[in-house]
Amino acid sequence: MNTLALRDGIPLEPFLPHLLELARAFKEFDFKIWRGPPEELEADLKEGKVEILLGPKPEMGWDRYEYWPLFHCDYSIVMRHDHPLARKDQLGIDDLHRASLLHRPDCGVSTNLVAHLETAGVELQPPLEFAREDDLIAYLASSNASIAYLPRYSFLRSTLVRRGFVGPDCSFEMVATTVSGRQRGPALSLFLTQLRAADWTPKVA
Repeated sequence: MNTLALRDGIPLEPFLPHLLELARAFKEFDFKIWRGPPEELEADLKEGKVEILLGPKPEMGWDRYEYWPLFHCDYSIVMRHDHPLARKDQLGIDDLHRASLLHRPDCGVSTNLVAHLETAGVELQPPLEFAREDDLIAYLASSNASIAYLPRYSFLRSTLVRRGFVGPDCSFEMVATTVSGRQRGPALSLFLTQLRAADWTPKVA
């Protein structure tokens, strides 16, 4: 079956080198990558439609789940290099007052940040919402009036810069979740071994 699932909002980029290695190792590599909301993917994992789920630890526990911690997924504020806030090396909550924060409704991290800011009394401009991260980044690269809260693994365009953010910690631990006792094919078994053995530290620094 060789079906890997990533929760909506989880970047594929950190896993691409390992997927490419599988493609080289298995000439007839039949592979599927699914995306979706966490509740759907967790149900698919339990039913055996998915073999490995990448993302935060599932909210609904199950005694047959196996968790393989991979790395800490950090986020930062991203904007065009000529955005007024780009002059600062680090941003705080007050800097985001009246900011135009681009938003993905299916991204739990972005949703959590908006909720924290609203609780802190930070007034944001009405958000522009995007279904896909690449569309959000394309818009962000063209507008020097908007910002976004993106994972450090996201591929950015040359006009964009990252700034540290001193505020609520919306980061999470990236884990590979599998089901104990369930057989996996050789390709995904190798993929999981690669993920567990990888040195993630330089990529999240």
